[in-house]
Amino acid sequence: MEEIRQRQQINAKVELITPEMAKAMLEQNHEHQRPVKRKRVENYIADMKNNTWVLNGETIVVADDGSILDGQHRLMAVAEAGIPISMLVVRGVEKEVDGIDTFSTINSENRSHKDVLYIAGFKDKTADFVKYIRLLEAFKTKRLKKKPSGIDLMNHEIVELAKTYNYDEALVHIERANNLYQRCDLIPKNIWILLATIEYEFDELHEFLEKLAECSITSDDTAIAALTRYLSNQDGMNNVKSYWILIFKAFNDYKLGKKVSKYRVSKGDDIRYPKSDTFYEEE
Repeated sequence: MEEIRQRQQINAKVELITPEMAKAMLEQNHEHQRPVKRKRVENYIADMKNNTWVLNGETIVVADDGSILDGQHRLMAVAEAGIPISMLVVRGVEKEVDGIDTFSTINSENRSHKDVLYIAGFKDKTADFVKYIRLLEAFKTKRLKKKPSGIDLMNHEIVELAKTYNYDEALVHIERANNLYQRCDLIPKNIWILLATIEYEFDELHEFLEKLAECSITSDDTAIAALTRYLSNQDGMNNVKSYWILIFKAFNDYKLGKKVSKYRVSKGDDIRYPKSDTFYEEE
């Protein structure tokens, strides 16, 4: 009987959505809607103005409290194009069923990690927080050699992982990474994000990063000078693994006080992870 009751409340029909209607509907947009993708809105506007928009069965989904669960980009396009468009509108969908937020279940396969974390409430520096999680998880499990840009995760997995982290602390690390990147852009920001996150977990790593961030190109025979010279002679390395190989190698050499004239990356080289009892057992 409960299922029948829900079906009776839901109403689906083709409606002519005017720009005024679209604007009014958007005023009740779901509070956790993902950030607007302007390119998508602009593409929709172009289709509408070129008369190439067709009624294809995609729905505008409206909850029982009037909030928009799906269709914000299409409604924005109608509002901005100033053209009435016929759309299939489903109204009366329960906003929450058995404790599950209906909004979180819609089009989840099309949402990026950034989208699902934003929806989950991680709204500040969300894209960098995605990198933070994926990279740190890869580092802790010694999978940077296979996944240099961070491990692959399903949307529900990254949300669950995000909830286990101290978000405020993560934002501090991300801000630190942004500062390091501004001082030395020879190293990509995502590399700095992990380095800034682990810098106090290893003896002398903070000191090493501070000197590396000076980005000073000299003829010294220190590990930092050799690394900086190598990076400055590259037009950006496409292989992210090479950064990890070089940076961790230079850090290990720095701690040993080794003299280094130059670095290079060979095909058979592997990542020499810094030693740590915090992240993984010693081999």
